[in-house]
Amino acid sequence: MKTIINYTLKDNQNNYIINPIFIRRFFLVEDIEQMYITAEMEFEDREGWVEKLPITGNEIFEIELIQQESDSGKQVNIQKTISFEIYDIKMKTGTTGRVNIYTILLVEKGFFKLLDTHYSKSYNNKKVSEIITDVLKFQLKSTKYEVEETLDKINFIVPYWKPTTTI
Repeated sequence: MKTIINYTLKDNQNNYIINPIFIRRFFLVEDIEQMYITAEMEFEDREGWVEKLPITGNEIFEIELIQQESDSGKQVNIQKTISFEIYDIKMKTGTTGRVNIYTILLVEKGFFKLLDTHYSKSYNNKKVSEIITDVLKFQLKSTKYEVEETLDKINFIVPYWKPTTTI
């Protein structure tokens, strides 16, 4: 299986394709206990593009993953695009002193909204699946989700929690 990765930086007006030869290291972390994906990208600023843009921390990084595999002799592409917001930027000078090396810590788009959202609500005689559906739909504003149906009904109070705490 071959994987192609395309890196795009988006600000309010423009899209910038990042040349992969400048990227020294990139990895994704998907923790099953969290509701978001994190990533880390380390790249060299050989041509000074960080200063030319400049990167302010409000940009969106889009990572497009394309997996190419053969299925019964037929070429199949599986594509996934993940949008990231910048969590932190670190800079160090390269070993020769001529190249700045940046490490950008990325969090899946919507992460900061998850941190800022709190709500209070009580559920009386509701199925757990109904509570989870309510949180996904009305607190997280999700449009795509699948919740397995549960049978038992409970009384449940949410005392100014984050939606992720409720789930």
